[in-house]
Amino acid sequence: PPTSPPATMLRPLPSLLLLLALASFALAESDGDLEIKHVSYYSSFKLKSSGFFLHSQSIQYGSGSGQQAVSGIAHAGQSGSLWMLKPESASPTHKVNVGDPAKCGDIVRFEHVDTGANLHSHAFTSPLSGQQEVSGFGRRDENSDTGDRFELVCDDGGAGVSAEEMVGKMWRRDRAVTLRHVDTGKVVQVVPNKQYNDPIRGHVEVSATSNKYITAKQRWTPDDGVFFA
Repeated sequence: PPTSPPATMLRPLPSLLLLLALASFALAESDGDLEIKHVSYYSSFKLKSSGFFLHSQSIQYGSGSGQQAVSGIAHAGQSGSLWMLKPESASPTHKVNVGDPAKCGDIVRFEHVDTGANLHSHAFTSPLSGQQEVSGFGRRDENSDTGDRFELVCDDGGAGVSAEEMVGKMWRRDRAVTLRHVDTGKVVQVVPNKQYNDPIRGHVEVSATSNKYITAKQRWTPDDGVFFA
């Protein structure tokens, strides 16, 4: 009888929301009146830190939780680096409309467009640096739990404004955020000096850390993507 292809060969269809976006989206231009200057809910885009894009694919960790691996990759042209911004819950009490601006201090989830897994963290040890593991968990809104929730802590762009004063302001596309994991308080980082071998050779570790002082490795800036107005 026919068998299913291995997990590394699966190519899940993009989410329905992304397909709808291709019919009615507004792509940000480098100039012009149609430029979208804020990050909005249900937009799909890449996140970049220290020259690496937040990335995932249908490959599981060989240690720790065994969940879907999340890594950093230096090449921009891969669909595995697209993430859709979602509200913290799919319940009616957290009703957010397509195109609503995300704000500093919001609790959000990031859905991996290719596989549907949610960006996730928990008390497992990361495979290379021994810090907190960051993984992909569940599929779309199925099996989502509190480990998928991250707070948007906004960067003030050098204006000398505290994170507390930034709460409630729109997340601008030209500004970085720190992704603070709600359950553990740790922040998502890229670790450029911790590089994987096969099957994701050349990728670097993405993990979560409790560093008191935020550095460039923990700041994530929106890059290319599909942004709703």
